[in-house]
Amino acid sequence: MAHALLTSFRSGKPVAHLYEYDVESFAYVGLWICARYDKGKVAVHDAYRDWTAAYDPKLIAGRKRDNLTDVLPSTDSHSGHFMAICQLAWQAEKAICKARRRRFGAQLGEQVEPAESPGVYFERLCRMLNETVEAMDPKYGEYIQRVAEVMMKDYKVPEELQHYLPALHAASTGAGQINN
Repeated sequence: MAHALLTSFRSGKPVAHLYEYDVESFAYVGLWICARYDKGKVAVHDAYRDWTAAYDPKLIAGRKRDNLTDVLPSTDSHSGHFMAICQLAWQAEKAICKARRRRFGAQLGEQVEPAESPGVYFERLCRMLNETVEAMDPKYGEYIQRVAEVMMKDYKVPEELQHYLPALHAASTGAGQINN
């Protein structure tokens, strides 16, 4: 769960849905899996254990946020794609920092840069992930494709992002990309 959602837990205050929170949550899941699991079995029981040890959502939020930039090492079976997860975590952290600067700057009456549209943010993340995947050992291409197929099996793409589907499909099957 994203930092903003955890810190507002039990407050009764609504939290606006931002795509940055989805990316942040996905990065947490990726970090958790890469550090704890090896070949489908829990291998490192203490990795990110502090995310589950606390009962206070704000404490969990702080611990998770710290781990976006201070990641634990991956297990052997995840080492090939760990860099993509780290890049995703880094991008999430950068986007969250920008959002915080906008919010605090506006509170202080400062001129702030406008927020990126979901489409611009999504395109930037796709480019970053494509560059990271291109730099990976090619044997991970098939693995990543299988994971994507399983994850997308029952997923419905939000209407505002559907126009990106042809480009994403082309990127995942084109020369120098995931399937090579």
